[in-house]
Amino acid sequence: MATVPASTVPIDGFQVNRPPATFDPEHELPQGFLEFLSPLHRRFAPWQRSLIEERKQILAESHQGEKPTHRFPGDAVRRGWRIELPEWCQDQRNQMTGPADDADLVVKMLNSGAPGVMLDLEDSMVNEWEHQRIGVENVLQALRGTLPISIRSGTSWSASNRNRQ
Repeated sequence: MATVPASTVPIDGFQVNRPPATFDPEHELPQGFLEFLSPLHRRFAPWQRSLIEERKQILAESHQGEKPTHRFPGDAVRRGWRIELPEWCQDQRNQMTGPADDADLVVKMLNSGAPGVMLDLEDSMVNEWEHQRIGVENVLQALRGTLPISIRSGTSWSASNRNRQ
C-alpha cells in the first residue's frame, strides 16, 4: 500500500499539526484512504510547497521594508463563475454547522431535521491530532449509522435511525 510521508520541508513561523510519532497509517486510517489521498498529495503538495516559498519570500521582503501589495484576483474572480445547487441544498435557512469531534452534538445535529448539516473538521475544533482523529471517526460512524451517544437522562440516541431507542 502506498504511504504519504510527512512533509520534510521545514515551515518556520507557525505550528503544523502532525500525527504522533507512533501513528501507523496502515492500521489507523480507514481502508482505501491512502489510495484516495496519495494521488491528491502528489498533485497538490508541489503547489503547496511553492505557495510556502512564495510566502517566505514576501515575508522576507516585508521585513526589509517592502510591504506586500494586493494580489491580482484570479480567473474565477475576474471572469465570474457559477455553480448550480442541487434541489436539496437550495433551502439554506436551517443549515447547521458544528464540531465533528463531539459525538453527542453530531448525533443531535443529524437528528435535528435541518435540511443540511456540516460536520466541521476545521474552525470549530481544536487543531490537535487527537481531535482531528476523533472527528474523522465520528463522521465515518455517522455515515455508517453506527455513532451512538448517551445523554444525561439515560435516553439512548443514534444517528442510524433518527429516533429515540
